[in-house]
Amino acid sequence: MGARVVLPITASKGVTQVMSTVMVVGSDGRTHRIARSLRRSSGVNKVLVVPGNAGTAEEEKCENRPMKADDLDGISRLASTEKPDLVVVCPEIPLVRGIGDRLRGEGRRVFGLGRRAAMITEGSKEDCKRAMERWGVPTAKARLFTASSPTTDLTEHLRSCQLPIVLKWVYPAAGKGVRICSTVSEAIVVAGEMFASMPPFEGQRALLVEEFMEGFEFSVFCFTDGKTIRLLRWGRDYKRAYDDDRGFMTGGVGAQCPSEMFSTRPELEGQVRDIFERMIRGLHDEGIDQVQGCLYGGFMATPTGAKIVEFNCRPGDPETQVILGTMTADLFPLLDGAAVGDLASVPEPTWRNEHAVCIVICAPGYPEKAHVGEVVLGLSAAERLKGVEVLEAGTGIRESDRARVSVGGRIVNIIGYDEHRYVARERAMAGAALIASPGSWFRHDIALN
Repeated sequence: MGARVVLPITASKGVTQVMSTVMVVGSDGRTHRIARSLRRSSGVNKVLVVPGNAGTAEEEKCENRPMKADDLDGISRLASTEKPDLVVVCPEIPLVRGIGDRLRGEGRRVFGLGRRAAMITEGSKEDCKRAMERWGVPTAKARLFTASSPTTDLTEHLRSCQLPIVLKWVYPAAGKGVRICSTVSEAIVVAGEMFASMPPFEGQRALLVEEFMEGFEFSVFCFTDGKTIRLLRWGRDYKRAYDDDRGFMTGGVGAQCPSEMFSTRPELEGQVRDIFERMIRGLHDEGIDQVQGCLYGGFMATPTGAKIVEFNCRPGDPETQVILGTMTADLFPLLDGAAVGDLASVPEPTWRNEHAVCIVICAPGYPEKAHVGEVVLGLSAAERLKGVEVLEAGTGIRESDRARVSVGGRIVNIIGYDEHRYVARERAMAGAALIASPGSWFRHDIALN
């Protein structure tokens, strides 16, 4: 990565070094970030990435395994064969389907929430809303409508809402099942479109109508073993597809770290910690104990304090890329400590005095219907720039000529680093300009303001 030298990370003082094999489940830029951070750990000798991408295939100490990330039977068999010391699950679908419970039941150490915790925090936004109400977590008010709800009930409710109106798919949508409507008539049309287009989850289709919260969004990761928490550096992601926050919601087309909210609103730190502690205590009180993993908090800094926009049951993408990219601590003890229930013995993570800005190169048609299979060029040229790192997401290798091609809607992550945010942004933009793939695009205003 350019002139920015990153050395292998050594374990914290007092931590016994045992060379470990880690299995990382996922294929996106977040997966590449975690795999790269783990292979730099002096305590890790092999990283198995399931299925991985073209970038993880070329990482030192990393090996891809061709298998779908939601193939629970296949992952179980692979773990039985390879016997990894730790399994890290990146995407939400295998978690809400119970991969964490299954692997733990087979004697594996897992960084990833169990099914019940994953369902409450991400699998069902309705369950999450009701849990937050029970546990006193501040969030927006919302009402549930299912595919069988009378159309007149939904229409009448929308007419009674204050504008703008937020509509959300209840079940997992990879960050894309959200629409914000500025008029009632628009909300009525969009609600119908969302019901028609949403994929069923376990046979169910449901929509939340939610009040709009004014404020500034920021993201916080909470690593936990169900008792102790370790909060990571605050970040911010960019969900709208186009500049000036226009266009459809996406899985995330940019990110920056640290969030300016940490320095400009210091009173939020205690509120954020309290919200995570309430969630973990609430899960425990209701008999949900497999909470070894990451709780993602999407927060809104409102005039009256921090409120939850959404919880996720796993690290966010692309925030993971910038947050872990500035971490100086060894990632492996944090993940392993959470998995074995001994996070209290792992020191708080430490950070470089740097800003990180991530720009996501997207395929034509994303986020609606991405056109893939196009050649991707310029990765090596971008990586040679000073202070620039390249992480791959939706990339693969074409068998016929070994060319790198796009296989997903979010193709490549370009990350710029510097002590000053505006320089980090300029570096990321310079790297993004070197990536060439027919029809690809990226936002030009990430971290601009």
